[in-house]
Amino acid sequence: MGCRATRSLASPLLFSLSFLFLAAASHGQDTLTQVKSLQDGQTLVSLGRVFELGFFTPPGANSSLRYVGVWYYGLRPLALIWVANRNNPVLGSSGKITISIDGNMEVLDGGGGRRWSTNESFPPAPPAGASAVLQLVDTGNLFLNASEGGTVRWQSFEHPTDTFLPGMRVPLDKATGRGLRFRSWRSESDPAEGNYSLGLDPAGSGQVFIWGGETPRWRSGVLSGGMFTGIRVKPLAFYGWNLDDLGGEVGEMVLTFRPFNASLIRFALQWDGRVNAAVLDSRTGGWRTAILEPDGVCDLYNRCGANAVCVAGAVGACECLKGFQPRVTGEWKAGNWSGGCARRTPVRCERNATVAGEEDGFWVVKGVKLPDLARWRVADEGECEGSCQGICSCTAYAYTADLGCLTWTGALVDVEQFPDGGIDLHLKLAGSEFANKNKGWMVLLITALLVVVVFLLGSYLWWKCRAKIRDWWKKSGNSEILLLNRGHGSAVPPEFVDPTQFVDQTKDGKCSELPFFSFESIAAATENFSKSNKLGQGGFGHVYKGILPDGREIAVKRL
Repeated sequence: MGCRATRSLASPLLFSLSFLFLAAASHGQDTLTQVKSLQDGQTLVSLGRVFELGFFTPPGANSSLRYVGVWYYGLRPLALIWVANRNNPVLGSSGKITISIDGNMEVLDGGGGRRWSTNESFPPAPPAGASAVLQLVDTGNLFLNASEGGTVRWQSFEHPTDTFLPGMRVPLDKATGRGLRFRSWRSESDPAEGNYSLGLDPAGSGQVFIWGGETPRWRSGVLSGGMFTGIRVKPLAFYGWNLDDLGGEVGEMVLTFRPFNASLIRFALQWDGRVNAAVLDSRTGGWRTAILEPDGVCDLYNRCGANAVCVAGAVGACECLKGFQPRVTGEWKAGNWSGGCARRTPVRCERNATVAGEEDGFWVVKGVKLPDLARWRVADEGECEGSCQGICSCTAYAYTADLGCLTWTGALVDVEQFPDGGIDLHLKLAGSEFANKNKGWMVLLITALLVVVVFLLGSYLWWKCRAKIRDWWKKSGNSEILLLNRGHGSAVPPEFVDPTQFVDQTKDGKCSELPFFSFESIAAATENFSKSNKLGQGGFGHVYKGILPDGREIAVKRL
């Protein structure tokens, strides 16, 4: 009885464990072996449930078009990072993913037709019983191994579509200029290869470029302190770039990115030719764009032509650098800046060196995206300036502790003025350009001194004449008091005792028709023009009664 009871309890338990195992295998497996296939509707999920591989239809596309891709697990809408058969979709939902006899990953349609393959030539087949394995890992990389835990034969990170992820390597062969490139989608709903690509500069400058076809559209600027100098907005989470320069001038250059923290980050080349650097917001579960380049007209490559600077927000946008002028004035004024600018005055070494003249100097253009086509030199700041001064063809130099010494020869290409940040560019100019500057400052200084002198002289004259002006004002007030009548009156205040307070004014030795008196005397005689002494009002003012010191009564009109 005891044995029968034990068997009856064990059977349901074993059944439940078997069911859970099968469920996990069908929904959470991260590998596909050579003896199995992955049907449309089934997926591979990386071990940590970060990424997922399967069939999908792009938003807005015909539902019958099915592609194989890798996306972030559990996020909607799908955030795709890689597409296998981007140029050749499966029609209908009967497609499947398999590993062929020769060990290649394949995407097949319902009739068994091959829509896409890794198409690699592998070494001889592994021993009997061994099977090639396809594995999706938590970095988003899809590995094709010779066997489980065996040699990696192929990986998706070396064959990207439009998205760069942390952990990827972007190599460049400096000898040939060939490197890994990312390709945009053709449109928002079509993952086929579009017109734009992104990769390292074939010239080996270490800059990242976006091309439209083969024409440069945008460049990142050089790398300094874990971030590219040509990017205006520099969020802390996106510091972590590193450039390994291996093997000298003919070796390999490799760009990598190590995240600042554990946030999920992706760099996608959008179908419209802009790179979108986004971070996953853990609170909302959505993607937040942190960097978008190019983001304005000044971000476009060489927008203003040679020897010019693009100023974001300016009316004309493009300005010739100091000491330069438009090559074709009419086109420049019309807004066609492609012709760029040329020197107004050649530097001394470009003229007859025996002719006396002022020494060339350097004008500082502050806070810019440094020009393209820089050359690195091993030198301190003083040596960097001296080197550029001593080389006739050197047009400008820049120096920072992180970058060291950079110099430019010939035309200065793709210069952008940043509203803040940026790096100072030292532009070599003829000495006469600085003489004009000094003359300008001299004119301003003389003008300022003249203004100060005039102000001080005016202040002095006003101070000296203030007393005379006051007396004149008082005399002007006297004319307002006119004697109209005479009579007899009573006593007067003591201040009237002094007869000098009454002044008869004459002209040419003759008395005027009527006598005039000081304002103070008349005010005292009328008790300061009190209302009680007011007699009436005439056409031009009030009339008051007053008493003179000799007792005479008078009538006074105050005009």
